[in-house]
Amino acid sequence: MPNVTTIICPKCHKPNLREARFCQKCGADMILNNETPSDEKRYVITKIIKEGGMGAVYEGVDQEGKVYAIKEMLDHFTDPKERDEAIKRFNAEAKLLKSLHHERIPQIYSHFIDEGRYYLTMDLVVGEDLQDIVEHEGPLGEEKVLEWAYQICDVLAYLHSKDIVYRDMKPSNVMIEAAGGVKLVDFGIAKTLDASGKQGTQIGTPGYAPPEQYQGNVKLHISDVYALGATLHFMLTGRDPTQHAPFSFPAARDVVSTITPRTSAALERALQMRPEDRFGSVVELRMALRPLAATPMSLPKLTPQPKSLSSSTAPQSPSQPAPKSPAKAGSCFLSCLKWGMLTLVLLIGLAGLAYFMPNLKDLRPSLQPPKVLNPPSPKALPTGKLQMERMEVEAVVAVDATTEMIRKELLEAFAAKVQAKYPGAKVSRNMPPSFVSAPEEVQGKGKLRYKATVEGFIQLP
Repeated sequence: MPNVTTIICPKCHKPNLREARFCQKCGADMILNNETPSDEKRYVITKIIKEGGMGAVYEGVDQEGKVYAIKEMLDHFTDPKERDEAIKRFNAEAKLLKSLHHERIPQIYSHFIDEGRYYLTMDLVVGEDLQDIVEHEGPLGEEKVLEWAYQICDVLAYLHSKDIVYRDMKPSNVMIEAAGGVKLVDFGIAKTLDASGKQGTQIGTPGYAPPEQYQGNVKLHISDVYALGATLHFMLTGRDPTQHAPFSFPAARDVVSTITPRTSAALERALQMRPEDRFGSVVELRMALRPLAATPMSLPKLTPQPKSLSSSTAPQSPSQPAPKSPAKAGSCFLSCLKWGMLTLVLLIGLAGLAYFMPNLKDLRPSLQPPKVLNPPSPKALPTGKLQMERMEVEAVVAVDATTEMIRKELLEAFAAKVQAKYPGAKVSRNMPPSFVSAPEEVQGKGKLRYKATVEGFIQLP
């Protein structure tokens, strides 16, 4: 147990020397998973992280010094039925977590009973929950909230794909790691959908749980949509729904005027009382909030710098010479483009290559290009030239379309529009097109219409 000077008694919670085998205050066994071990791991508690009425979370280490979060079900029950229900939920949480494998869900390692107390051990999440962050920082910036919302939607979509309703989406159950990543914790009341249609337990957190959850109805994934909408509303406005009348959420823009109409409208729909009036899935909510949130890298602002010919975007010191481009590529470009355009080509190509390359095979126009009533004269076209083209395009997609589907349709619309304007021209595969503006939903009922400005290089015939 390196760097551990004291350990905590699991029974009386008093500190002891780390070498102690039994508590020096109450005599309890200091080692967990030792009475009827579930596996080869043994644990000791090193710190109390959080303790509530029904459970506690500790930091602990195993015999090899690896750090874990240790969760205990606190047995303060006087009603045997309540105790049995709590034990059932705790064991169900452990079983559920063992079946889940997602980067935003802590992995479980051990689940055991020790001297009549119920424990499970899992990854320790080092960070702060959203409830605490908002309480000491106030309303959070929209861009930061949308980034975290995308990650939360990602993990909820994973659960829903396994027919699991989380049922306890709230700020205190979302941990933000030091690096900014999201971890969803506390699966104590998550529930697998019951195909029989039986009503479940009336359970959840007032202020965040949707109306149907109070009726024991957990048949719908969109119950989590409502709770996520309430969570995001709190993050953006700082308005705690537990301190107000149930199911009363003013428009987010009415509370914080700088929130964009798009985000405010998305939350308003997510927080509808009737499930059928909300988004049909967290994927739809995610798309309404951030259509291009799946971008793995941010496109840099393109500022031509004629003096730089480096094919790498890594910063260089003034004294370090920029690496030369391959001779063949350099001679080809320099024969067609000016210095400034060459730099622009390289930057766009590097920025877009990692992101759009998987979709290049889909850029072959699958639709016949629109007929051109008055095609330009061949003499007017500089044949055999590489030329930049920027176009506004539109695409109609299904309401449940993913980010990739929307992007693909818009890029195909760009390719078709290029063909219509310049018959025989091709979109460059070496320098894929990029989005100058993010796709924006402009209309929709049953179908959604997106528009965006796309810029790319085309090879003229």
